Amino acid sequence: MPAPLPQLVVLAILALLPMNHSCREAILKEILSDPVVQAVMEADGVDPGELEAMLRQVALRLSIARRRSEDFEPD
Repeated sequence: MPAPLPQLVVLAILALLPMNHSCREAILKEILSDPVVQAVMEADGVDPGELEAMLRQVALRLSIARRRSEDFEPD
């Protein structure tokens, strides 16, 4: 099991994510390729591939949960 991600890395990435969900994929790639983010991840021992996979999993779960909650909202 991978080590938990340092909070600083997670907070830095979340702070850089746009509120516009339609361009999340391109923005994620930009964030992960940013030299400062890469330096922080390297210093913290974070594997970029594992981080990207985890963030995509979280995004998928949030999307599914959002759709389910929309289905159950009263009219």
